[in-house]
Amino acid sequence: MAKKQKKDKSKKQMISKKNYISNYNFPNGEAFLRMNYLFKLSEAVYKSKEKINEENKDGNPNVVNKIKNNQQNILSHLYLSIMKDISKRNAIRVNKNVKKVTCQKCNNLLFKDINSEMKFINKNGKKTLQLKCSECGNLSEIIYF
Repeated sequence: MAKKQKKDKSKKQMISKKNYISNYNFPNGEAFLRMNYLFKLSEAVYKSKEKINEENKDGNPNVVNKIKNNQQNILSHLYLSIMKDISKRNAIRVNKNVKKVTCQKCNNLLFKDINSEMKFINKNGKKTLQLKCSECGNLSEIIYF
């Protein structure tokens, strides 16, 4: 009897540890965690790129800093494309807030007045925000009520 109870407790502990690791009690929880981590990572890489640009406003930009900017831009694009691949592989929808911030065509993060142009337009009585990517020129519209 005692051995059977110990086995039941150990199974419950294993299940609870598994749920604790994934932080989600539904399928593909680990994929959500990974997608969230990749988005935050690409955002952090892009923001560090902006800091390098701010430091070089006073003087002439060095060749080394241009290379760093290009590498960080490539890294940011790579992280976002991996995130989209994970969502396709696991049949998970990407969060709406993430979709609003990324360019659908070139996987570029869109930040106001840095790499995108923003306009408010009234279409059929609905307020829409129109974002234009500075890299590829893609237009995306977000409907606001």
